[in-house]
Amino acid sequence: MRRLSIAWEDIYAASLKFLQSLTPQQTYKTVVKEAVRLLNADEGTIILSKNKKLVRAYASFTAITKHEVTPHGRTYNALKTGIPKVYLIRNEKDIQPEIYKFGFQSIIFIPFSYRIKAKGVLNIFIRQRVKILKNETFKLRLFGTMISEALYKAEQFEKAENAIKARDHFIALASHELKNPLTSILMNAQLIKKICSEEKKPDTRIIDSLVTQALWLSKLVDETLNVRNLKKVTLGPYKDAVSLLEVIHLAVTSFEASYPSFTVVIRKDTSDAFVNADFYKLLQVFVNILNNAARYSSESKIISISVETSRMNIITKITDQGIGITKKDLPKIFDGYYQGGKKEQKGFGLGLFLVKQIIESMNGEVSIKSKEKLGTTVCISLPLSDRL
Repeated sequence: MRRLSIAWEDIYAASLKFLQSLTPQQTYKTVVKEAVRLLNADEGTIILSKNKKLVRAYASFTAITKHEVTPHGRTYNALKTGIPKVYLIRNEKDIQPEIYKFGFQSIIFIPFSYRIKAKGVLNIFIRQRVKILKNETFKLRLFGTMISEALYKAEQFEKAENAIKARDHFIALASHELKNPLTSILMNAQLIKKICSEEKKPDTRIIDSLVTQALWLSKLVDETLNVRNLKKVTLGPYKDAVSLLEVIHLAVTSFEASYPSFTVVIRKDTSDAFVNADFYKLLQVFVNILNNAARYSSESKIISISVETSRMNIITKITDQGIGITKKDLPKIFDGYYQGGKKEQKGFGLGLFLVKQIIESMNGEVSIKSKEKLGTTVCISLPLSDRL
């Protein structure tokens, strides 16, 4: 029987590995690797206590991952007492048969806790019979403390990373939302400047569009400055009945100011239709789709919009004759930050992601059909409002 001997310098070396900035999963792997090295062992697994249940977080060999942790077995007892122990395997009745065949003869249980609260147990498997002396038990308890500190640090590191990702996501969303009205305001202002320089009177439709875009921008700024949006961008429910055709016409006006070489043809089977929505967010949907149609256009500069009503829904289809979307990219087109194969196109890849989020918040559906070199059709279905 081998007596377990642990050198202080080896414990110190392991602690240095734990100081690295690691995710929880990376920390589990590092802890097991260092423990196996420290104890001259073979394999290991980390079991955590979560919601009064024991959950296997990581294992260095796959065979053990197929087995759930016994609720009141030896791991549970080690967690409860907080004292490292070694268990000698005498026969296959002492352990799962699938694990016994690996030839393990000893299991060392190293419990760890954080601020008195039990957090989990590190189980180390050895293909030899080993014995723990009293002074080595103290070292294992110290190693358990180091494990708990490493896992706590990893959790905090992950929280910090998630907070940074949330911040970056929010900034990207805000930048994308603010860009559309700003572009339209600039285009309309330049058009008014040109008309005035020719001593002509600006068309009132241009003025109306400018005012609407300014109100849209103001609303977006108010939402952006609301610090709660840093945690969560809330959408819906919507109580206002909004004229869909009014939104579409305004989106087209805004689009044509930015892309004067394009022609948008609108076909409809109704004089008007209302949906429960936020006026400016619905406007953002159509502006994003039209901008995408122009950005990924080919030689054709014609975009068609069809509006059809049914008994319960109103269906809008926006069709372009652009470069289309590949079969590979199509399933991912609504994913945030996904830009497909057109890496030279500028932007965050958030346009269609926002479209999907907004439409679904209005209890609607959005889908895309596309073929390479033939164009794309975006189909939006929204329930008709009953609040008129």
